[in-house]
Amino acid sequence: MKTSEIMVATEDLKLKLHRLIDEENDPAVLKLLDSVLSRKTAEAETIEDAWTDEDRAALEEGLADIRAGRMTSWEEVRKRYF
Repeated sequence: MKTSEIMVATEDLKLKLHRLIDEENDPAVLKLLDSVLSRKTAEAETIEDAWTDEDRAALEEGLADIRAGRMTSWEEVRKRYF
């Protein structure tokens, strides 16, 4: 892939991510994205080291939802966002 193609692909990805973030309304998802994209993640040895207590609580809540069957299939996510 040429440098110009990589730059275009990168810009397309950025635009897609911006759109997805703009459309997202779940505070837990937005907080997790903030954690992943923030500088504190880059400075941590692992991503888990950068998690706050709130991040861990949100993760546990999500896992409990999955265990209880409260989730959206990958197919539905793809239809909605891609």
